[in-house]
Amino acid sequence: MRHSHTFTRRRGVKALAAAALLSVVASLSNAMPSPASDTLTLDHGHVDIFHLSAASSGGIDLDVKEDVTGAGVRHAPEDVTFVVKEAARTAIPSDAGVPGAPEAYVLPQKQDFNLLWPGWDILALGDSYTGANFDISYSGPQGGRIAAWMTPAFGAPQSVLTDKSLALDPAGSTIEQPYLAHAHVNWLFTHAGTYMLKVTARATRTDGSQVHSTPHTYTIVVGHAQPASDSQGTDEPGSKPGEGEAATTPATPEGDESTSPAGDDAQTGDGTQTGDSTQSGDGTQTESSSQTGTGSQAQPDSPAAVSKPHADSPAHNGSAAQPTPKAEPEKCIATEITRPATEAEIAQAQSAPHGDSTVATTTLHFSVGPNASGDATDGHFDLGVGISNGRAVALLKDDRSQPASWVNPSSLTFAVGGAAYLKAPSALSFLTTAGTPVWMIGSTQQHGVPWLGMNSQRPELSGATTGQVRWTLEDVQGPGRLGVFFSGGLGGGVGEKIFTAPGDSFTLPANTHAHPNWVFTAPGHYSVTISQTLTPTNAAAFAASGVHVDENGQHVVTEIVGRTPSGKACELPENATSLASTGANSFLALAGLVLIAGLAGLGMHHAARRTRCDR
Repeated sequence: MRHSHTFTRRRGVKALAAAALLSVVASLSNAMPSPASDTLTLDHGHVDIFHLSAASSGGIDLDVKEDVTGAGVRHAPEDVTFVVKEAARTAIPSDAGVPGAPEAYVLPQKQDFNLLWPGWDILALGDSYTGANFDISYSGPQGGRIAAWMTPAFGAPQSVLTDKSLALDPAGSTIEQPYLAHAHVNWLFTHAGTYMLKVTARATRTDGSQVHSTPHTYTIVVGHAQPASDSQGTDEPGSKPGEGEAATTPATPEGDESTSPAGDDAQTGDGTQTGDSTQSGDGTQTESSSQTGTGSQAQPDSPAAVSKPHADSPAHNGSAAQPTPKAEPEKCIATEITRPATEAEIAQAQSAPHGDSTVATTTLHFSVGPNASGDATDGHFDLGVGISNGRAVALLKDDRSQPASWVNPSSLTFAVGGAAYLKAPSALSFLTTAGTPVWMIGSTQQHGVPWLGMNSQRPELSGATTGQVRWTLEDVQGPGRLGVFFSGGLGGGVGEKIFTAPGDSFTLPANTHAHPNWVFTAPGHYSVTISQTLTPTNAAAFAASGVHVDENGQHVVTEIVGRTPSGKACELPENATSLASTGANSFLALAGLVLIAGLAGLGMHHAARRTRCDR
């Protein structure tokens, strides 16, 4: 009986331990967020589908960078399904000079906020590189073709391909980006269905040598389409548009030996090698790894889901492996501090008119004409607004070095010189007489012209405001007139007018990055004053974080700064807005300790009970 009784008690202790374990697991399940899906579906918003950056190992990384789920969130291309909505179906005039007439699916180079806005960005390559190419082959629905071209505000469609055509050859075409830039073009798909793209990037160093990325597979679902496995057939990769409808096997994601050569020396369509061994222009070898995932396919109208960030993982981005990786620097953590306010901050807070804390006003300087000079002669810039010390502040994003910096907009002078010159077409009659000289910063980046855009993507705006920013042209001082407008259909002509005279206003939607055209009608110096107005949803963001009086009667400022775990000051990443926290891992460790302690206690209790029973 004693043994039976002891067995029953042991079984009861095990049941208690199991119950404790289940209780802790249940607590963890409730406390920790559910794992995000590995696949992200994007059907709208700003996305750099070909984002190229220099890897610390000396190679290059090709991935996706999007501003839909956050600011500059990166993913492996295989982890994203790109959706071209049925709403992208567009009538194509026969005289438009582009493929697809009479009707096709078009993602315009000027952002349509209801549609995907795909582009490419190679700025993160840095000064060691001069440009890049993207080698693309694809398969798709029967008869389906892809075209890509750039349309200047005034002029004919321009090819972005090395062969100067507008349509991409399924067997292989190359997009050429001869200088460091962030670009958006028109994308056209002739048929609904699933398109599978195989893309390899080639970046050119300043010494002329080239570095290849790992090949990646992109999935694009167009219209009310079924996944590629359910399509009725695909075109033969080598066929040209209009040359019949021969069927072939749909493109297969990375890792399928039937379409992706196995081993270390996979070969691209142009004969260059990729994978673990790539050859530079001077004959040297560049090492890179090629470990990729496979993105699952989604229905066209499915909502976008949040996926795990790309997080710069070499396992996803194809950066070259190093035998002995360097030690990682200390992580920079967002930390809230309270410090004494400076005399200038106290004076500014006391003199600021009530209600002006949500308005940021700045003056931009432009030097225009054949004798233009300034410190911003080329490159990508965005005028935006942030929140600092409880007040809206105008900021200029300067992408000429990486990572980008946010600076005082009035600190630079934009040189709009000879490369920006053109004769005014009749479409500019609202500004000047047709045929007269004008100088224009266009809606697409042009070498030798500073490319100025609009930006409402500062991360602090999302938690404190509606995200929308009302722009107002307060004043223009200069020898001529200024006109700011978006391009029209398919990127050409005059679309929506933003500013034509002081007093004009325009509302930039939340989390938006846009590039209008800026036209100046005479040479000389212009001072352009613009205000940006925020609509707050959290009044504390415009008060508590500014200058305030503490319990000792002292003026202080509470702000978030960067600190390493050792306490050293550091520069926070651009999207770091939340304070340091213990996080799920710390909670898991704590729960584990509690569980171990609980089980240990149960074991001691069981041992004591057994000792008493054995007596």
